[in-house]
Amino acid sequence: MNPQLEPLEDRNYPSFLLAGTVQQFLVPPVSAAVVDMQQASGDLQLQFNLLASFSPPNNTPQGAVTTFGRMVGDWQRVLSDRAAVQAVVATDTLFIQAAAQATANEGDPIDRLVLQFGPLFGINPLAPLNNLAAQANAIASNPQSQFIVNSNLLAFNPLVQTPAPIATLTTPVSFFAPFPVPFPFM
Repeated sequence: MNPQLEPLEDRNYPSFLLAGTVQQFLVPPVSAAVVDMQQASGDLQLQFNLLASFSPPNNTPQGAVTTFGRMVGDWQRVLSDRAAVQAVVATDTLFIQAAAQATANEGDPIDRLVLQFGPLFGINPLAPLNNLAAQANAIASNPQSQFIVNSNLLAFNPLVQTPAPIATLTTPVSFFAPFPVPFPFM
């Protein structure tokens, strides 16, 4: 006869969401992309001011075209970074939700409860990611930047040599599937 095994005690661990996991591991890369967006947007506006003022090197055709090219690159960085932020925030959110559901399925519902009811009590582990996504959208939709990228820059400096607005010379970026992926409990 084999000896009877003792039942193991129930192990309910504290929520990984309350330990700062999101802020420590998931927020820094998204934050870096938002900082890069801010820098690109700032440089876009600086280059526009230099271009419009005809200050050197923008008082020559080569200088104006070089500055215009830099502005196109800055706007493409803004678009690419915004798409990256949106994709990473969506992926991280789905990962957190899936991890919470998996631990709930294993008998530890703490993470799922934190996600569902935590915001009612001021505990929202997804808030830092959502705030960064909102910042990225605000940077990309900044009225001054939108004015710059949708304007014919020949009106500000005829040495630019192209009537095409910057927005028509950049490519919108998306990392999303063409169909929504539903998640069962959120």
